[in-house]
Amino acid sequence: ALVLKNHGVAVCGDSIENATIATFALEETAQLQWIAAQVGTVQKISTGEVRNLLTGARKEEFYSHVWGHYARLDPWFDKGT
Repeated sequence: ALVLKNHGVAVCGDSIENATIATFALEETAQLQWIAAQVGTVQKISTGEVRNLLTGARKEEFYSHVWGHYARLDPWFDKGT
């Protein structure tokens, strides 16, 4: 994700689904960051920790899980599949 001054954000991914998930994750993370900052100092997660979490099979598992979550919120989503 990239924050563009006075224009918002641009998000990309290796598929439309993953770019959509990254957009939702950015919004949710920004909200959580703001809430946490109201309580006190927020501890940053290192780049290494993020890389360890979102690599290989774990990355695909994360995107698959999150896509399923948001798809179930869609009123047109077929819950029988």
